[in-house]
Amino acid sequence: MTKRLNALLTPLVPADFCYRSSTEFLDCVNSAPAERAMVYIKPTILGLCLSGESECPQRYKDSTITSFYRRALTHCSSWTSTQEFDRATQMLVNNGHPNQDCQRVLRTILNKWYEGQQAVDEEGTTHSLFYRAYMSSAYHEEEIFKDCTPYDAYIEMTTTKLSRRLSYHLTQGGHKRHFLEKHGQHLTRDVPRQNTALIKQEEKHVILLQETLMADEEVRVSGYHVFVLPQTATTRGCMTLVHASIPCSRVDPPIDGREGAEVLAVQLLFPQETVHAYNIYRSPTHGHLDLGELCTVAEKEKYIVAGDFNAHHPILHSVTTANSTGRHIEEVLSTTPGVALLNDGSPTHVQHGRLDLSLASSSLLHRMSWGVNDTVTSDHFGIDMTLTVASPPPLAPRVESWNVRRANWKLFSEKVTAQVSTETPSTGDLDGIEAFLTSAIHAAAAESIPRTAPSRRNHRNGWFYNQDIKKANHRVNTIRKTLRRHRNPANLANLRTAVEEAREVARRTYTHCHAPVELQRTQARLSEARRARIQAAIQSPGNTDTPFTLQEPQSTYRTSTDTAPGSDRVTYSMITHLGDAGEKALLQLVNTSWLPGRIPYNWKQADIVPVPKPKESGKYRFISLTSCLGKNMEKMVLRRLQWKLGPPPENLNGFARGIGTAHCIATLLSHVERGHAVVVFFDLEKAFELANPDAILEDLATRETRGRLLQSIADCLSNRRARVRLQGAVSSYHPLENGTP
Repeated sequence: MTKRLNALLTPLVPADFCYRSSTEFLDCVNSAPAERAMVYIKPTILGLCLSGESECPQRYKDSTITSFYRRALTHCSSWTSTQEFDRATQMLVNNGHPNQDCQRVLRTILNKWYEGQQAVDEEGTTHSLFYRAYMSSAYHEEEIFKDCTPYDAYIEMTTTKLSRRLSYHLTQGGHKRHFLEKHGQHLTRDVPRQNTALIKQEEKHVILLQETLMADEEVRVSGYHVFVLPQTATTRGCMTLVHASIPCSRVDPPIDGREGAEVLAVQLLFPQETVHAYNIYRSPTHGHLDLGELCTVAEKEKYIVAGDFNAHHPILHSVTTANSTGRHIEEVLSTTPGVALLNDGSPTHVQHGRLDLSLASSSLLHRMSWGVNDTVTSDHFGIDMTLTVASPPPLAPRVESWNVRRANWKLFSEKVTAQVSTETPSTGDLDGIEAFLTSAIHAAAAESIPRTAPSRRNHRNGWFYNQDIKKANHRVNTIRKTLRRHRNPANLANLRTAVEEAREVARRTYTHCHAPVELQRTQARLSEARRARIQAAIQSPGNTDTPFTLQEPQSTYRTSTDTAPGSDRVTYSMITHLGDAGEKALLQLVNTSWLPGRIPYNWKQADIVPVPKPKESGKYRFISLTSCLGKNMEKMVLRRLQWKLGPPPENLNGFARGIGTAHCIATLLSHVERGHAVVVFFDLEKAFELANPDAILEDLATRETRGRLLQSIADCLSNRRARVRLQGAVSSYHPLENGTP
């Protein structure tokens, strides 16, 4: 039968078959050309791996070399052949790894392989039986609620499981031996509190905890942002603590790691980069792990993945037989060269296991270090990872405000008079006159008005969000769910494209807040005719073109109370107490601006300050702060405009002196009481922000506004710009296309 089978198969396949009566298996020897590999090579493997010329530690390079040689041993159909070793060696040399390093690692692997194949237990197989000793339920309940009551600063990984772990490991002396040999002390129940104090003393910036056994998500730890994955009937729970000085947010939902694996992801925002920290726990009994998608994304972005994987494999320096999770991690590391294992082989468990693993994107390796912290321990040792990041830029110094309640106004008026009398600016330089008057006020205020200490209160920053960003995020989540069900390169490419488009939508929406496209087209169609009528009205002289008198600015003082000043830090109180010389200098500045109809450049700049709404968490009211000197002139121009236009219509209840909301409600009730009435309430969203300057000026020209009055208003509404000021930091200026001051 064997001869007949050999005769039938030999013409069909390029292989030679041999048969022996004393051999219980059929060996296939590949007789294909020498350039073909003895293992299957995926089309996605392009022969690239960690560069041997990089600045990574040597153990990372050795780990890369080991993964290829170990794959040749475990996957080759006939591993005695050296063809796959030669292919792997050539690929490693092409990537900058010295040949002597490759041969050194290969010899080590082969020696371990021979020793493992030749090791025979002459006395038979030994089975190790592990068990847990459970106390009675009454004693267990007393232990939980009396002996292990959490303290305020208690953030240890376990509460109810502490004595179980201690009693179990003390059976073989793992904890006891470690503390006696390494630290010279006996193991007590104070160890969890000591670990907590040590963590707070060393001020860890990011802490990843597994098996927290906490069902409550509302956990608070002083000085940290807390993210909790609560315990359920089938999960143990995880927790990530991020120092309050690091901006962060939870990634929800994270990249899935299959059913049974607990994944908690947090996005860390550093000054020049964003790093994702994944906290993972896999149950040793019923958990399954799939890191393929996560590591694929980690190749393109910056990720740190750490946790208790309960994985065993020689590449992980395990002391036990490889399991399915270990083999999966080995496969992922060999197929995704952009992700590397940080562990150096040191035990992470008191029983000398290597269950806790740390992975990182290759772009972070040259700035990372890894080590075991055996002073912070339960049955697992603590792991210390250090990532060097760029220092944040220093915050802009907070602007000190003037304490006008303790001002010496007499001295202030004298100093302003002295400053104005010593120098006279050029009468034709409008911006120069404004800068001269502002500097004179500042010099006088420095000697007569004390300053208040800058505020130390920090408000939480709000995230920009709208419907476009919502739709883009929904598309990303939909494609991500599809990728979980159907893992293929096409769906992965779709996910990457969707993520890039979502980021572009967020960037475009945040940086370009203009009027709608249809509104811009309508404005462009009407602007030419409007501007012609506006320019004709400006060229016509008006009865309001006369220069301002000294009484007009003085009449505005009585209605001016102190409000937050603009960027020039000149308050209304300072303007009120300028003195005779200061008032004449201010009048000269106003008339220099009025005659040509041009507003000083600094008066058309605004600082926008977001103020949190008291009863609506996460929402802000935006206040625009402009120069008080400019607003004082606006009041003078407004009075001439009101005189020109006459009294407002009777049905208009807004912007009229002496008329408020009570008059509007009284008028409405009187109409309703007379009989049946139809009432329509509507609100124009962002009416002042989207008001078109040309439409306003055309309406004023229609109402017989002429000359310098219309020219000043037109210049006031044009070339305006604003910036955002928050917690001492300011943004760059952005032009304002529409809106009123």
